[in-house]
Amino acid sequence: MQPPRKTKVKIIFNRVVNAHVPADQAETEELARKVESLNAENATLKSEINRLTESSEKMRVENATLRVLFNILFLILHMHISLLLCNAECHIVFDSGKT
Repeated sequence: MQPPRKTKVKIIFNRVVNAHVPADQAETEELARKVESLNAENATLKSEINRLTESSEKMRVENATLRVLFNILFLILHMHISLLLCNAECHIVFDSGKT
């Protein structure tokens, strides 16, 4: 006794189609156009994601650089203000000592 033959079945866009029955040519062409369109849109979106990822990484590096520069400038300003205050206090002490 031979094993029972299995019927091949394809699932296309959530629709079950018997493989032995040819699909309607117009429907097949429409599906092919949709697939081509979706593939093109997918490629465009992937390209946009890559561009945005690169741009984001450049901004992260620039942000880190600006933070370092800001901290350096803040320290320089702090030192400058400290020196000015020290000079002012020194002048007050020296001036009060002379009079």
